Order: sequence, then structure tokens, then C-alpha cells
Amino acid sequence: MARKKNPPHKLSWYARIFIFDMVASPAYRHLSKSETDVLTVAIAKSDAVAAEKDRKQGRPLFAFPFSEAERLLSMHPQLFKNAIEGLKSKGFIGVVRPGGTANGDGIPSLYQMQDAWRTWKAPPKDTANIEKARAAKRVKVGQVTASPAVDEEAPPASCSDTRQ
Repeated sequence: MARKKNPPHKLSWYARIFIFDMVASPAYRHLSKSETDVLTVAIAKSDAVAAEKDRKQGRPLFAFPFSEAERLLSMHPQLFKNAIEGLKSKGFIGVVRPGGTANGDGIPSLYQMQDAWRTWKAPPKDTANIEKARAAKRVKVGQVTASPAVDEEAPPASCSDTRQ
């Protein structure tokens, strides 16, 4: 007997447009593993706030305290701070209200999803070290080529003729 095929899950418009575009962007490809973990939880928290019926208009604001990151992701405080800074620098999230302590009570930061990642450009690669390593490898193997500083008129040492 054949099994009944279930239709594929239909994604919401948000997942079809925002998430797929995000994953294909250069900014997302430059995220570290901890940054992608924090971003995944941030998107889920933003979606949960957006689903509330009695919320204000505009982009949803959500709190993401370190204690929650520690519980969900087993993340060290410095790693969480670095992940948030990386997400801010690449334009994924923005801090609406910074958190801190007031009279001994912790106030979590309020974040908001941003679209600046769409225009983020990767920094240019510094290839100086790669070129140095390749030159050193050529010298080690014996494939030394004439460098630009060598005088063009002098014959190379390997071409000297001893028969005269």
C-alpha cells in the first residue's frame, strides 16, 4: 500500500524573503559560528515579539540577556559580547537601548533586527603574507626567479660559461 504524500511545508513570507536572502549574502558568509548561533536565536526572538497582537508598530524590539545566551547556547560572556559586536558591525542587529545595572537590578539591552547587512562589503584581503610564503617556498624548492631588484645586464650565476 502506498503512503500518502504530505505536501511540503509552506514557509511564511518572512522566511522566504528575509532568511534566504540573508544566508546568501556575503555578510552572512563572514559570520563566525558563535555569531550565527546568536543570530538564529535573535531572529527567533524577533519573530516571537512580532507575533504578539498588542505590540507597537514597526520593527519588533527584543531583549537578549547574557543569562539567556548562557542557558541556550552555553556561551561564555566574552564570546557572547564578541558575537553581538560582530553582528552589529555587519549590520544584522542594532542596539536600541543599552543594558546595564541600575540599583543592583540588571536591565537587558533591547535589540532590533536591521537590514544593513544587505549593503555590507567584505574587507579587502591582505595577501602580503601569502605572497611572502609563496616566495619562500620557491626559494626552498630552488625555483628562484629573477627579482625586480636584480640588474638586468648582469648574466645570472647559473649561466656562466667556463669554456672560453
